[in-house]
Amino acid sequence: MPLRRPASTVPPSLSSCSAPGKVVRKRLPSIGRACGSVRITSATVSYFARNEPRFHDYWVSHVDLSDPQHERWLEMEGQQLAEGASHVESVGRFFPVKDRDVLDVGCQWGATCIALARAGARACGVDIDDDFINGARLRAEEQTVRIDVRRGVAEAIPYPDKSFDVVLLHNVIEHVRNHRETMSELARVLRPGGGLWLTGPNRLSPQLLLRDPHYSMFGVSVLPAKLGELYVTRVRRYPSWTVGTFPVASHIERMLVEDGMEIIGSSRLDAPTRSSLERRLNRLSSTTLFNLRRYFYIAARRSPTAMSVPRFEPV
Repeated sequence: MPLRRPASTVPPSLSSCSAPGKVVRKRLPSIGRACGSVRITSATVSYFARNEPRFHDYWVSHVDLSDPQHERWLEMEGQQLAEGASHVESVGRFFPVKDRDVLDVGCQWGATCIALARAGARACGVDIDDDFINGARLRAEEQTVRIDVRRGVAEAIPYPDKSFDVVLLHNVIEHVRNHRETMSELARVLRPGGGLWLTGPNRLSPQLLLRDPHYSMFGVSVLPAKLGELYVTRVRRYPSWTVGTFPVASHIERMLVEDGMEIIGSSRLDAPTRSSLERRLNRLSSTTLFNLRRYFYIAARRSPTAMSVPRFEPV
């Protein structure tokens, strides 16, 4: 999501609230060609007023209101702490997080890190944007939990080898510069026997071809990064492009195996526990369906005897 809105723009008031579910309209100064009206539900306004007023004020002072979807992002952000808890519960199906060192790569505003801390993990996060990092720290402070958030990219995670018991990459893989380097970095910072939880959108999904999850546009999900940026910013006139190349699920799975990771669960598999023969048969018969799913997940474990993975340095 585009950030760094000019500081002169006044954030919407949290005090204006009507019946739950209705839309609250608050006039804001226009920014360039940006329209001036924010439309958010009063339920979202009430949520932030009760639970996250400081984070809300930070968010609206740093988000780019020239982004036509800024209202959508705020609505979504009001649900992120609850979704983070649900996400941690999904991770827990495969990997315990209590009393574990857990890293969330691409942590954005810190919602999943906060959920991890509440679940008893020693939660760390990495993101490329300073506004995200500062917002995540403020949010954690407001929620009275402790997290360690650092600036970095997925291709060069700023932690030593074998630092974490569990690593998460949740709906971030389509934003990274290089899928191959990212997979190796995830394996590098995992301890032997540690677990990786990865989710993302599929490049070959027919649903995402019709409507991608970031810009709600036809065809964007299959475009290479440069062409996607050209189409979104020049043709459709959006202020920025924050997406790279969408992954193909089976390709990501293969990269992880090449880095010494064992796939113990995925959208290809119906359950985390299956016999070896069932897994092999399912892998042969379901690759196409695996790659056509709208979203996929992969749970992988690093071999207890795995050698260190070489670190990629950013170009």
